[in-house]
Amino acid sequence: MKIIPEFSMEEAEAIGDIFDKQGISFERDASPASAKNKYGLYTYFFCVPDDRFEDAIQMIKSYYGFLDGPVEAVSGTCPACGATVTNVFECPECGLTLSFDQRDLMKN
Repeated sequence: MKIIPEFSMEEAEAIGDIFDKQGISFERDASPASAKNKYGLYTYFFCVPDDRFEDAIQMIKSYYGFLDGPVEAVSGTCPACGATVTNVFECPECGLTLSFDQRDLMKN
């Protein structure tokens, strides 16, 4: 079994429902949170079978909106300066990054 920490009670309930629907067996448990924890008195974690760990991680990433795949260029209005942009990753007027690879967020 592999451990996947750390979730609020609401997140753990929602993810547990997803695991149930997808047929991933799991154990959910709580541990006391530190005083500075953003989740309240307890944080929740999952234990999943080794052979379903990657499936579980993909479902969690999907739950949070992190999708694997290429970075997409943006078209529209820059929220910082109001410039009209077409098919860019960065605003040519103010330099604001408009698109990023979500996989980079999962590295930390």
